[in-house]
Amino acid sequence: MQVIKKDERREDFDREKIKSSVVKAAQRTDLEEGRVNEVAEKIAAKVEEELGDKEEVKSSEIKEIVLRELDAEEKSIADQFRSYQKQPAAETTEPGAAESETEQKSES
Repeated sequence: MQVIKKDERREDFDREKIKSSVVKAAQRTDLEEGRVNEVAEKIAAKVEEELGDKEEVKSSEIKEIVLRELDAEEKSIADQFRSYQKQPAAETTEPGAAESETEQKSES
């Protein structure tokens, strides 16, 4: 499956990007690592399940599924995911992470 990014670039779908984004958002929660990994795996699997038969998918579609599933599965991670995406690049805690991670979250 090809992911169509905001700038119209295309890249292969990578479920690890979804898992990584969920884990990074969860770093600001008090959830145990095991629970975070469980949620990340469930979210990535759900995205693949819903979109797996498509040849192309917009990154925004992936983001919608991720947020919907996070809201249902672990609201604290969903809140952090949204918060992290809204931060300007200068305010992120990881240097250079804002743009690349935001795109990874929404385009994986």
